[in-house]
Amino acid sequence: MGGAKKLHVGFPEKALDKYLVILVNNGFMVAVIEQTETPKQLEERNKSLKPGAKREHCVRREICNVVTKGIYNDPNSNGYQPKFVLAIKRYGTDIGITFFDLATMKFYVG
Repeated sequence: MGGAKKLHVGFPEKALDKYLVILVNNGFMVAVIEQTETPKQLEERNKSLKPGAKREHCVRREICNVVTKGIYNDPNSNGYQPKFVLAIKRYGTDIGITFFDLATMKFYVG
């Protein structure tokens, strides 16, 4: 599916907890995708198309969550370890620094 830059793995939702830890800890960005319509809704959508229009064969799916190592909080770990993002900006002779942890919404600016 698009070469090495767009790897694709599929597994049932009930196995998400097991595989999410493995994928995130190995540095992958994980997009959780859910089905947003039933096969009956797909059939109704195809019936409402104009004659000659291309019919869809797959039910609609949408990304509902994106998980990366920077925002994932492993429930099996002993306590939360903050993962800060650091940004440094120079304004002439002044330097601005900020670091933050999105999971706890803690921001520090200097």
